[in-house]
Amino acid sequence: MIRSLIDTATRRGQHLVLDVLAINTRAHAFYQRHGFREVSRHGESNRKSRMRFITGGPASEDRPTV
Repeated sequence: MIRSLIDTATRRGQHLVLDVLAINTRAHAFYQRHGFREVSRHGESNRKSRMRFITGGPASEDRPTV
C-alpha cells in the first residue's frame, strides 16, 4: 500500500505527509526505509513526528497531499 501511495504521489508531483508518535521507533524505521524523513515534531510535549516523502515535484505546505 505504501508503494502504491508513493507511486501515485510521484506521478502527481505531490509529497506524502504523515504523523507518527515520536516514541514509536518501529514505525519511524519502517517509514524511513520507504524514503520518509522526519521534518518536525508537534503536539503536546512534541509527542508526534511529522514525516514527509518528498517527490521530484514542487514543494508547498498548502498543496494537497495523497
